[in-house]
Amino acid sequence: MKTTKLFFFFLLISGINLSFSQTNKVDSISAKEIIKKYINAIGGRDGLLKVKDMTTKLQGTISGVDVNMTVYQKSPDKILKIINAGAVKQVILYDGSNAVMQIGETKITLSDQALEGLKYETLPNFLLNLDELNIKAEILSNEIIEGRDTYKIKLILPSGEHWTYFFDAKTFLKVKSLKTIYSPQGSFTQSTYFSDYRLVNGVKYPFIIKQTIGIQSLDFKVVSIKVNSGIKDEVFKIE
Repeated sequence: MKTTKLFFFFLLISGINLSFSQTNKVDSISAKEIIKKYINAIGGRDGLLKVKDMTTKLQGTISGVDVNMTVYQKSPDKILKIINAGAVKQVILYDGSNAVMQIGETKITLSDQALEGLKYETLPNFLLNLDELNIKAEILSNEIIEGRDTYKIKLILPSGEHWTYFFDAKTFLKVKSLKTIYSPQGSFTQSTYFSDYRLVNGVKYPFIIKQTIGIQSLDFKVVSIKVNSGIKDEVFKIE
């Protein structure tokens, strides 16, 4: 794999066609109302709060290379990602306070925007607690994403960092997100598309996930999701 492709691969999995077709005037509905409808659409507040831990296995490809990823999450704030791409292994770990990324024998401590992004990604249900987390939500517009009318919502993190989510105007399921990925080489916009939602233990999860940065694209299919299997805290210990 060429160096450039390898670099973009690590950006993609740490943490998609960027053109939009049509923009319409937003309805009178508020950002918080849309997020509430999304929560109800995927299983409701009570259903989400029952999820104490989750193990997700995914398979995908990038530039012809097979990728396997396992993600362990435990409430309230722990995550471990193990990614194997050919002969290359990457590990991303957040223990609730600190985060590291290891590629082969190289270990990097994550900080600043990268740490903040991982912190909120770790929280399985952070959209339930936007006020407590001091995250603001604003509705921007209606946009057409792959032929579907969507509500475009901007989330403003305490640091001022922006995430953008797109929710289907009919089903209120999340269909796309935009985030900025930071690295020593600079910052990049990562687009992620979500589809093929399926019910697991009373909650709907997307089973097809596509990510892109520039011309690099990573297509994932979820192989399995296990909920409340009793993951031990030791799994998230940083050595």
